[in-house]
Amino acid sequence: MKKLILKLVIPLTILTFVFLNKWWVVDIIDGPRVIIHGFPFIFVSPGLHTSLSFEFYILPLIADLIIYFAACFTLVAIINKLRKINLSTIQIYVIRIIVLTSLLIYVPDLLFMDNEIYRLTRKFDIEVKQSRFGFGITSYSGPKHVYEETEKP
Repeated sequence: MKKLILKLVIPLTILTFVFLNKWWVVDIIDGPRVIIHGFPFIFVSPGLHTSLSFEFYILPLIADLIIYFAACFTLVAIINKLRKINLSTIQIYVIRIIVLTSLLIYVPDLLFMDNEIYRLTRKFDIEVKQSRFGFGITSYSGPKHVYEETEKP
């Protein structure tokens, strides 16, 4: 099982973290209506200090990663118990290439933007108006920062 953790569970954790996402339309108490991201906990929101910036929350991010790892570990353990998982070298390399490619797309957005703030937790209260699951990195950027509600005549 130790080999499966390195070869399958960790890559699955990374892939599900990158590609399974949830965005939330929220009203920030004493602030604007924005779209924030994270599943099951919110770990990124638009920065309120300037436009085109983000705030990342470290503790919810770590908690999300632990939950994703536990879910992937449990799934792989159950499947391995029912039917032995044997990965060929080619399958392992394909999985690694997919994971590295997704990380090369996702990580620069997190690390190399100019106006990010990293905090342990969120410092404001929210009121959730709407939420949806998204699949893929495009759901991370989602609709842009401020959600404009259109009024019907």
